[in-house]
Amino acid sequence: MKYIQILIVTILVLVNSTLPAFSREITLYWEPSPSPDVIGYKVYYQQGTPQLPLSGTEADQGSSPIDVENSLMATISGLQETVVYYFSVTAYDSKYNESTFSNIVSTAWMPPLVHPQKESIIVPWNVTFQWDAGPTEHHLNYTLYYGTDKNQVINAGIAPFSFGTFPKMPGPIPTQVFLIAFVMLLLLTTVPATNKRVLRTVYLRKTAIAGLFVFTLVACGDGGGSGWSGESLSFSSTSLTSVNTGSSTSYQTDNLESGTTYYWKVDAHSSTEPGTVYHSEVSSFTTE
Repeated sequence: MKYIQILIVTILVLVNSTLPAFSREITLYWEPSPSPDVIGYKVYYQQGTPQLPLSGTEADQGSSPIDVENSLMATISGLQETVVYYFSVTAYDSKYNESTFSNIVSTAWMPPLVHPQKESIIVPWNVTFQWDAGPTEHHLNYTLYYGTDKNQVINAGIAPFSFGTFPKMPGPIPTQVFLIAFVMLLLLTTVPATNKRVLRTVYLRKTAIAGLFVFTLVACGDGGGSGWSGESLSFSSTSLTSVNTGSSTSYQTDNLESGTTYYWKVDAHSSTEPGTVYHSEVSSFTTE
């Protein structure tokens, strides 16, 4: 699909209740695109997540996207109550080439990303990320995520996963240690086959003893008493950076690569409602 330039700057969401919204009907307004030959607009919507493409199905007006032709507003009804919905708009020309997505808005507050502007090209060595502050009564703290891997940025801060603590091997184990362990294992697990029930019980018991013996040998390593040392595994990638900015709504960095596309988003953590996190959309820009 060929993309045309989009210059839809702002979408306004009007709801009939306080945020987060519990209305089953919302109205969207947007600025016209000054791009030539634009003849219509499409409204995309989805519940639960701002991840593109928005692919909702439950609105009275039909599944996402909803073609509103040349109108600069749309009323979406039939939406579920108590559910957060996300919306975006695209423009299309007379050949039905569709633009990229506009900014995303939702029926609940989300951090509006201000700079760098979406899909902009900027100087790489002095970038200032900036976003609008949220409701003061929530006493929000912010986490900025940016990197070159779009999926990593999308998933950052949403579903953390930890492997816990795993043992670290102390070093190479001498061959003779393994040979002694193997011989001892054979001796400990060899019993006369007289009674099958007794055999099974003794076999399991002595196997456990042998296993403990092998464990002890390996833990002692080469006899130096270094033992096992617990080490918490963590995973990091040069393609993703996270920064806790506290209550500040901006952050400056000068470590970006030239000629590279970066993705970024902001999570706002509420101090008055522990565990409540407001996720922004994921925006992008390309360095010169």
